[in-house]
Amino acid sequence: MNYNDYDKYLKRTEVLSCKKDSVLKVYDVTSTVKKAVEDKSDFYLMGIKNTEYIKEEVLSKLKQSGFIPHTLDKMARGGRAIDIDLVNPLTGKLMTGSSSGTAINVLEDYNDIGLGSDGGGSVLAPALALNLYGIISPLFFRDESYAKSSTDGITFIPSLGFISKDIDLIQKATETFVQIEQVKDINILIPNENNILLETGDDVGKILSDSLTNNKFIINREIYPNIFGDRQENIDYLNKKLEQYDVIMSYEGPIDYFGFGDSVFGLFNSVSRQNQEKAGKGLIRVANMVNASALVVPSNDFSSGYVLIANSSKEGISSLFEIQKHLKNKISNKLYKKYFTIKP
Repeated sequence: MNYNDYDKYLKRTEVLSCKKDSVLKVYDVTSTVKKAVEDKSDFYLMGIKNTEYIKEEVLSKLKQSGFIPHTLDKMARGGRAIDIDLVNPLTGKLMTGSSSGTAINVLEDYNDIGLGSDGGGSVLAPALALNLYGIISPLFFRDESYAKSSTDGITFIPSLGFISKDIDLIQKATETFVQIEQVKDINILIPNENNILLETGDDVGKILSDSLTNNKFIINREIYPNIFGDRQENIDYLNKKLEQYDVIMSYEGPIDYFGFGDSVFGLFNSVSRQNQEKAGKGLIRVANMVNASALVVPSNDFSSGYVLIANSSKEGISSLFEIQKHLKNKISNKLYKKYFTIKP
């Protein structure tokens, strides 16, 4: 991709001159962009979720790597997992939260990358809902004074995370905070076949088995709990398995298509709970809650993709990027790319 295109910046500015529900504010960064173009330096327009958890110290590091804060993005009210004010541009359903505007502004090509916060899936789920790449890690930033309680009563500390169409840009943003290194003999856990089924009827174990054919990985299989069910059960499971394996994998989606994946709604009764479990959100809801780092990799299935979870270390994050290189059926939809690209 060309990240030194002044004409495209001007076209984006023109498009954003009309009010967008996903955008709270557009920053005038014309002088910064002009300087980058004159210096023949790559620059990356970045959306910022409207949360106080994103501090200037984080933005300062990113600016040094060429990331330019471009928009202030709408988030779901109250940090909900569904944004009842925004529509998913891909499926026409309500948009996944809470980094809803940040994900939409990347999909619509207003920004190259988005910076959000994740407590229980608030970066990973919106990314997958729009077939985008997403990553979270407490190694990017962590402030324990911001400990919160989820809508279903689980205490957590938010992580920061990035959303983009470009995995190389995700890696560049990551390397602003963590050095990626070569790793080998990665020990991976995936579910047995006939263990976890998606609402589409697809078998998660089979999808992952078919996608991991590289013999450089050590593949282990066992029975997972219901990843779409009780969050605490999955937290306990992940905590245990991350002591035994380098990376825990899942495949999830379609996000918020067959169900309404929101705890405020799901905690009413058995009917709302069952509907919530159909929303396709599994381990993405708990990765941050075990202080792990996680990468979601979109596939050619709509609002779906691979979920990779590792311990929050240099080696753990490096393993995520190494595995994604070898996955099959990663997003390659030409019409999707064409439709959601602003032409200069």
